[in-house]
Amino acid sequence: MWDVETARFVPGKPSTGDDVSQSDLDALSKQLADMPADIVKDETNLIYLVKEDGSKLGDGVILPGGADGWSAYQIAVGNGFAGSEVDWIASLKGEQGIQGSSGTAALAINDSVKNTSQTWSSSKIDSTKANKVQDAWITPTALSGWTSSLGFLGFYKDSLGIVRVQGSIATTSLVLNSIIFILPEGYRPSSTLIFTSARTDIQDVIIYVETGGSVRYVKGGASGIPITWASLSSVSFRAIN
Repeated sequence: MWDVETARFVPGKPSTGDDVSQSDLDALSKQLADMPADIVKDETNLIYLVKEDGSKLGDGVILPGGADGWSAYQIAVGNGFAGSEVDWIASLKGEQGIQGSSGTAALAINDSVKNTSQTWSSSKIDSTKANKVQDAWITPTALSGWTSSLGFLGFYKDSLGIVRVQGSIATTSLVLNSIIFILPEGYRPSSTLIFTSARTDIQDVIIYVETGGSVRYVKGGASGIPITWASLSSVSFRAIN
């Protein structure tokens, strides 16, 4: 119990509310401020002083309980409500709210939102790509004594704007830095591009694709020699427009 004279709890039977006088409580409140301990209340409603190391001082004290407070109904009556408690509970019900959208309408709204975001970013785009007509192969006009070899020479631009060249070329007398053919507008790079390729004797071939559309044979053999075939299938790039 609490010993007011020594300002501490002492072992023994816990104090009850009847044992604690108002003067005891006043003395306790004045002395607690100077004590290195905290006040806690456990599940049995006992009040303890607890030291810094967490240990309890003494067996605790039961403080006298206060009077019951007003109920919500009593507060309402005190503020002018006239009627029984049943009437007061019924008065807590608010007015009818506005009718909400039906489940079908809400689902339609959700589908609309999806169609403008996720669906558009996936299936709509895929559908657009699938429905786009792919460019046909274009056969270029060979220049500078060059001809197509092995049966095919052509180019096209795919749905992503990538120009792709396929096929091989030949000449009876090589002219270095000669123009093989010229790409039309819309099939040209933003800067001169350099590609490596191969020819009949597996010697490296250097091909330039220039901003003006010229596809040029720059290196790969001595001038005047015949070229049976030289591949252009390594040439691919993103066009300006």
